[in-house]
Amino acid sequence: MARKKTPYPELRTQTVNKANVIIQRARYSMPLSQQKIILYLISTIRPTDDDFRVYDLKIQEFCQFCGIYDSGKNYADLKAALQKVANQSFWVEDEDGTQKLVRWLDMVHIRPRDGTMRLRIHSEMRPYLLHLQQHFTSYQLLWVSRFKSKFSIRLYELLRSYHYDKRRPYTRQFDLEELKQQMGAEGYTRWINFRQKCLEPSLSDIEAYSDMTVKWEPVKEGKRIVGITFTMATKPKDARQRLERDTNKALGIDPDQLTFWNILYPADDQPAGDLQT
Repeated sequence: MARKKTPYPELRTQTVNKANVIIQRARYSMPLSQQKIILYLISTIRPTDDDFRVYDLKIQEFCQFCGIYDSGKNYADLKAALQKVANQSFWVEDEDGTQKLVRWLDMVHIRPRDGTMRLRIHSEMRPYLLHLQQHFTSYQLLWVSRFKSKFSIRLYELLRSYHYDKRRPYTRQFDLEELKQQMGAEGYTRWINFRQKCLEPSLSDIEAYSDMTVKWEPVKEGKRIVGITFTMATKPKDARQRLERDTNKALGIDPDQLTFWNILYPADDQPAGDLQT
């Protein structure tokens, strides 16, 4: 039997646009599943939007983005995930030093009978997502769709926000404690735990699934690790094309072998902290 073609191929090339301040200065921690919900919603924003619309989304489309099919038993989990996203607030420090308490969503409606949901991004997010002309980061949603660690998206966005000239490599040094805050990994106070649980899994995801390649070195003061130096580069065009084909193939694997929530909730998407070791 021929594999059913996805009716929503455009979802695989949706673009995420975020102001750098929300990437570099916002402090929050979210499971991978909730980050994917937010990124999926951001990718539906049109360049011509003057304000956040009420976005009518089909549950099936969201599942199609993940390369599999939804079922009725997933509605309870979807509701729980959306509720957590809507309830989460976090601080953002603007360029002028103003500190704002903001949240991602201000409306969430789910209609199980017709398999749709209505979402609206909170108006406080307008400066960070609409009409971005400078100091913003743009990337294909496809490049983070297969990430397995909740820290991977945060690190990818952070590095991409500094590597704005994709034509040439770029090197930047980060203070270790600040980097942990930017990745939402403050709970990992010991270097070995941060390296094994956060840094290395994130870099592995970025190397395996994204358009970027990253090399890193620890920065030491005596024997103590105080920072990390990253060197970022964009992969060659043929490598990016091969990854895109592989990702499209992986997202379209036999739905009998995976469920939607295997992608949305990977096994390693667990709360952060040194006590896990």
